[in-house]
Amino acid sequence: MILFTVQKIKSFFFQCYTLNSIYFNTNIYFYQMSYQIFKTNCILYHSISPQHQEIEMWVDMFPKDMTAPGPALDISPRKPKKFELRVIIWNTDEVVLEDDDIFTGEKSSDIFVRGWLKGQQEDKQDTDVHYHSITGEGNFNWRFVYPFDYLMAEEKIVISKKESMFAWDETQYKIPARLNLQVWDADHFSADDFLGTTYIFNNNTTS
Repeated sequence: MILFTVQKIKSFFFQCYTLNSIYFNTNIYFYQMSYQIFKTNCILYHSISPQHQEIEMWVDMFPKDMTAPGPALDISPRKPKKFELRVIIWNTDEVVLEDDDIFTGEKSSDIFVRGWLKGQQEDKQDTDVHYHSITGEGNFNWRFVYPFDYLMAEEKIVISKKESMFAWDETQYKIPARLNLQVWDADHFSADDFLGTTYIFNNNTTS
């Protein structure tokens, strides 16, 4: 990045229509290679009344005796595309039996499945409960739906949220595309019991 300040180039004049090309009174031809300009001010610099402003840009330098460079390249940040992940939970098998029947002593579990995308814990979703499974098998036919923004080139999910309740702007996070799944035993009069977990990477689901 090259930073031109008023003090440095106050004796120069440059064209400032769209800042696609900049000519100085030297033998160097400056050609801007980006459509995105961080700060643009069209100013006529002269030594009599310099203005205290600055311009920040990316440039490539070419000798004037070379042929003209190719068209400018768009280096604006990639924008994520919106996707929706749909997951169907059919059944479970060989789940740990956590509860003991107070009359018969038979072991069982009231099974349900919980899932969420990494970085989106606030969007956790649960299946219904398969009550009193004595074999570790649970049947559901339940669907989870997770909308998300995805950068295919980087294979990352993009999440924008405020870091705190006092923040003005949202912060953007890029995290791996990972689906977390957990199996729980539902309890009525105490906290649910955690039984197991797994995760699935989803990098190939958008191709």
